[in-house]
Parts: sequence; structure tokens; C-alpha cells
Amino acid sequence: MFTDREFMGRYNRAGGLDGTFRLNKNWNASYRGYMSSTLDTAGYSFGQSHDAVLVGTGRRFTFETEYLDITPNFLTETGFVPRVDQRAINQYGHFYWRPEGKHLVFHGLEENTTQMWDHHNQTVQQVASADYVFAFQRNIIVAPIIVYQSDVLRPVDFSGLPNNRQYTQGGGGLVFRGSPWRMFSWNTRFFRQGAVVVVPAAGQLPYTGDETALFQTIGIKPTNRLQIDNTYILDRVDNGLVHHAVFNNHIVRSKWNYQFNPEFSLRFIAQYNGVLANPTYSSLQTTKNMNFDVLFTYLLHPGTAVYVGYNSNLENVDPNLCVHMAGSEQCDPNGSGLLRSPSRLTNDGRQLFVKISYLFRR
Repeated sequence: MFTDREFMGRYNRAGGLDGTFRLNKNWNASYRGYMSSTLDTAGYSFGQSHDAVLVGTGRRFTFETEYLDITPNFLTETGFVPRVDQRAINQYGHFYWRPEGKHLVFHGLEENTTQMWDHHNQTVQQVASADYVFAFQRNIIVAPIIVYQSDVLRPVDFSGLPNNRQYTQGGGGLVFRGSPWRMFSWNTRFFRQGAVVVVPAAGQLPYTGDETALFQTIGIKPTNRLQIDNTYILDRVDNGLVHHAVFNNHIVRSKWNYQFNPEFSLRFIAQYNGVLANPTYSSLQTTKNMNFDVLFTYLLHPGTAVYVGYNSNLENVDPNLCVHMAGSEQCDPNGSGLLRSPSRLTNDGRQLFVKISYLFRR
């Protein structure tokens, strides 16, 4: 794989290779390695990314370990890298006992750990979680979970910090999901744990808050042709010292898929995303967003299809957009940024597209 992006004498080039290797019937290994070469206004830089994974699977066990190494100067403008300057070991494993009983199908322990360092050998994150899962007939899963996490923020992560600062959090949760009938399924994930608030109000340093997270989906199939999937996501963080809300994030999503015949289908998605922020404890803005998406698909066979879609987005953006300089249409560089309306939603984007693909067969 190789990518090259160039503009006005500057460039970003990234290339690499990957491979998967079967060791035996239970064990596989994979490797991905990339290098980047960048010339921009800051000068020339070179970076590397290496990712090695070992996976073992069996009827009762799964074991997976990963070593990830991304240097500070690795950059790919044609992709997305969440975090550079890291060396990390990620590990997951489970072992199940399988009584295959009338009610209980299997049960067992699952665990997950992460240890991350930067390239100065400073530990920046530690995560450990464990749960005991019970699987019953009708695809019903119950799993209580405990979690420990430690994060270190450095001055390079947050400019106001005078030195490295460690934040430690613990918590627990519950996973409860099932599909007892063909026409109905659900998935519930609930967690109460600590969280580092990295978007404090102006003049404040990051601090530890209390997070409540809920992920709830309900799937309904009233007919053979119609599938309805509804999702609700809640993420609430409180200031751990004064027990006041830092922000509440609500996401409500409904997806409808209707299959007219084997080739022709219609998909409709409506989603609301609202962030209610407390300016006393957070620099986030209160935002509200409503998005609608419609897609018609005619799939003759894999590789040959016609897609017709439409998307419309509404957001609580003030039509004035920003605070203007006196007697000018230009935005005040010292203003508060993008203006938001407390309740009004403005349509800030519509898109209509047609995509046609054809697979040539010999």
C-alpha cells in the first residue's frame, strides 16, 4: 500500500505492507508495518507504525495479544491515526465452561488489559477489566464487569499542566443482551466509572469526574421484509467534587430497512445528537443536531448495483455564525467562535447522490 498527497511543494507519503500467517488450526499471527515521509511548514519528518497480533481460538478459549508501536512523527493525511507516540501491549482472553444444559449453555471469565508507554518510557495509560459471563438459551447473555483505568496527562497533552499528572479511576457495569425470538432482540450495556475531563472550563486543569454510560438497542422485525433497529446512547459526566453535571450527551437513532424483493431495498435513518454542557465546568458548547438519511439500493449481484441517496442535516447554528467586528462582516478573532442557538435548528447541509457500480465477469 502506498499513498501520496502533494500540495504547493509540500507532501505526505505513506506506505507499508501487511500479512496474515496461519501457524496451525488454532493460532494465527498478523503484522502491519507502515512508514511516512512528510514535508510541511514545520520541515521534514519521518515516522513509523508497527502492529503485530497473535490470536489463538478454540471451542473453550480465545487469547489475543497485540503489540503496537507508533512513533511521534508518523503522519498519514489520507487516513486517521487516533494517537501517535505510543508503545502499547493490548491483551484479551476468555475461557468458557460449556455444560450445555437445559438453561445454561456456557459460563466463564473474560479479561482485557492495556499497558501504554510513550517513546520516553513514560507510562501514559493502564486499563484492566474483567467480567464473568453467563450464556443462556435463546441467546441471552448476562455479564457483570469491573474496570480499572489509570491515565497520565503530560504538558504536551494539556498546555496548562506544569508536569505529568496521573488520574486513576475505577468502576463497574453490566451487559445484558438477547434475541429470544426472531422478531425481537435487545442489547443493554450500563457502566458507572471514573472519567478524566480533558475539556474543562477556561482557566481550569483536567480533573476526574464520575461517568454514567448507557448503550441500549432494540431490534424489531414485524414482518419478513421490515427490520427496525432503535438505539439510545447516554453519556453523562459529573464533577466528582461538587457532584454537578459537566455535560450530558444524548443520542437517539432509528434505522428502518425494507426489502421489497431480493434486489431492491429502502433504508431510512433518523438520528438526534444533543450535548448539554455546563459552562462552569466544561469548555464544550451546547449542541443539537438532527440528521435524516434515505438510501435506495438496487443490487443485481455483488459488485453490480445502483445506489440513490439523500441526506439532510439540521443543527443549532445561529444564522449569524459568529460575533462580527464592528462595521464589518468579518468574524471577530477574539470572539467566542461559532454561535449557537438555544433551540432553533438550521438546515446546514443537503446532499443527493447517485452511485453506479458494475462488476465485469469473465
